[in-house]
Amino acid sequence: MWTSKRGVDLIKSFEGFSSVAIQLKGEQYYTIGYGHYGPDVRPGQRMTHEEAEILIRKDLQKFEAWVNKYAPWPLNQNEFDALVSFTYNCGPGNLQSLVRGRTKAQVAQHMLVYTHSGSEAYTAGLYARRKKEQALFLEEDMERWNKLSDVPAGYYREQVQRLISQGLLAGDGQGLNLTEDMLRTILIVERAIKKATGEG
Repeated sequence: MWTSKRGVDLIKSFEGFSSVAIQLKGEQYYTIGYGHYGPDVRPGQRMTHEEAEILIRKDLQKFEAWVNKYAPWPLNQNEFDALVSFTYNCGPGNLQSLVRGRTKAQVAQHMLVYTHSGSEAYTAGLYARRKKEQALFLEEDMERWNKLSDVPAGYYREQVQRLISQGLLAGDGQGLNLTEDMLRTILIVERAIKKATGEG
């Protein structure tokens, strides 16, 4: 599974956007874009929203892999998105601790434990984030398109057919396991990549 646009938007809303590299108090490296942190970020580096969109999608791949690896039960899209956001903020070790030996209901309840910080203001922010993640985790999943004929005729079906022909979606359209939000995310990322590379 991969993160839907709704999940990405949730993460972005809490990470915020920085067009210039900043070094947060107590951190070794700089942060830029939507919370991208590491030795590859240089002092004075700048970034556009389009570049940050591509970067967060690339960054999310490792967090998505951890959720796919450690979740002990099948996830729907909302549960997956909530756990990716949690892991993006808390790391894979805390994800393992959160899900180990718990049912989905217990995981949702236990999310609120991960709100402690040395700063009262930061703790309040963590609590707000956990509440949003918890609400998303518990929300009923979106309708899924499992085959091409499930996709509404018109623009969406044309795009799905194109993506299938390009090998980006499952073969002949069987077993798509796709939602409208997931399709919109693919199309948005496509446009951002084309714009960043000068193809669009």
